[in-house]
Amino acid sequence: MIKEAVEIYNNERTHWSLNLKTPQEAHDEFNKHIYKSYSKKAA
Repeated sequence: MIKEAVEIYNNERTHWSLNLKTPQEAHDEFNKHIYKSYSKKAA
């Protein structure tokens, strides 16, 4: 019963704090984000 609840929590239930993604989706996308750098590049 606990294993099933954890499975639902991690793979089916969306979370507001994760922009309505499941924890598994957020984990899968973790290193795929392209981050913008605001530092000035040398000319």
